[in-house]
Amino acid sequence: MAREDAAARRAAAETVTEPEPDQAIEVDGVLRFNFFVEDLDEAVKDKRCDNGLDLFRLSADGRYKDVLISADYRWYPFMQTLHHGWVGYELAHGGPWNLQLAFYLLQEPRDR
Repeated sequence: MAREDAAARRAAAETVTEPEPDQAIEVDGVLRFNFFVEDLDEAVKDKRCDNGLDLFRLSADGRYKDVLISADYRWYPFMQTLHHGWVGYELAHGGPWNLQLAFYLLQEPRDR
């Protein structure tokens, strides 16, 4: 009996728990810089090259049980903006119907 308990405890300790497929939120982003060389304009001969931040984007998509989320926020050198954001609840899934209730915040007109 003690041997079985020890084996069960070892097996439990070795088990790696992974998140449930319905409980995953993925966070990602983009960081983009530009570098350019301008050799054609004599007016800017002291500053022929330049660089700078073009875009920083942070996104989150996923679900936790029946709660759904998606958001995308962007930082540009000249502005910050919410590209899209929504939160929803899955009322019914499986079978012939998938029914969701969602609240959206979208920027119009959108760049796609």
